[in-house]
Amino acid sequence: MPYPANYGGVIDVYYRLLALSNAGYKIHLHCFDYGRGKQKKLEALVQKVYYYQRKSLWKANVSSAPMIVASRKNPQLLANLKQNNWPILFEGQHCTAYLDHPSLTDRIKIVRLHNIEHNYYRSLAAATNKLWKKFFFLMEAQKLQKQEKKLSHASALLCINENDLAYYVAQWNNCYLSPIALPLAAIEHNEKDNYVLYHGNLSVEENENAVLWLLRNVATEINCKFVIAGKNPSKQLRQLINQFKNIELIANPSDEALNKLLKSAKAHLLYSEQATGLKLKLLRALQNNAPVFVNQTMVEGTQLHGLCMIFESAPSLISAINECPATPLDKNDFEIRMQALAKLYAPSIIEKQLDKLLFAQ
Repeated sequence: MPYPANYGGVIDVYYRLLALSNAGYKIHLHCFDYGRGKQKKLEALVQKVYYYQRKSLWKANVSSAPMIVASRKNPQLLANLKQNNWPILFEGQHCTAYLDHPSLTDRIKIVRLHNIEHNYYRSLAAATNKLWKKFFFLMEAQKLQKQEKKLSHASALLCINENDLAYYVAQWNNCYLSPIALPLAAIEHNEKDNYVLYHGNLSVEENENAVLWLLRNVATEINCKFVIAGKNPSKQLRQLINQFKNIELIANPSDEALNKLLKSAKAHLLYSEQATGLKLKLLRALQNNAPVFVNQTMVEGTQLHGLCMIFESAPSLISAINECPATPLDKNDFEIRMQALAKLYAPSIIEKQLDKLLFAQ
């Protein structure tokens, strides 16, 4: 359910829908609802929306298929797809339950890959200390790696970053690098406050671990306030942050509040221990006229290295933050950054790529 477009992968889905709709494509959207409800915004954007109830996770988990796939397997979906011979765009390995179905053999079938999913689930297993979660993630990784063979039935695979492209090209020759769909807007703000901002979904253990690293290695040594904003921080994380005088936690900020934090920060700070997918929060930070500090893993597999300030150690990061003034980025430098982002992520790139794939068949 790609609306509201307020987290991770659904941002890519929603803004690709928007780009293709604006380009004149007639779209029939099949989506799985698990609590977000029907969305009039989507119904106004496409020709028709088909809603399906996603299976409960415990039922899907008893399947030999990966949970993220089995929970989205619905006979009515297959029946609806069989009513015509139009091309099908599958969003993620999640939606590929019927990719190899005999009744869809002659269709153009394009899979948009959001990750190397089995690698992603192994990284989730490595990030958690809870044994039941670790076991679940490892089992899911095994199922995903086995189910990945179904991708051979796709007409084309659209990869989200260069690392993923290299992985899939080694197996199939119908793979393409496809940019993430993103609304690009330069956010210039001349009144910067003296704080550094980290933002992300704090209910994700990868992001909580990133915050913990920053608290242990950076937070107490910087000469400005450190603001952490994100969804659903754990009780333990809240209690830990409360021990620091120069750190402010803003839990579950509204879009308006988060936008204000983003544009007023003197610098953005992002850290990751997992080189998976593409971090949308990085692209969101880069659209603000302030420096963006990241570690190498954060930009691995992307073409964003030249737009960020890459730190190699905690001491180098601390030094860079302490020397960073609470003033906007140079106007010319910011224009160069936005031009580079537009070259990489313009909606027209997605439109032209899909035109080529569909009409070359």
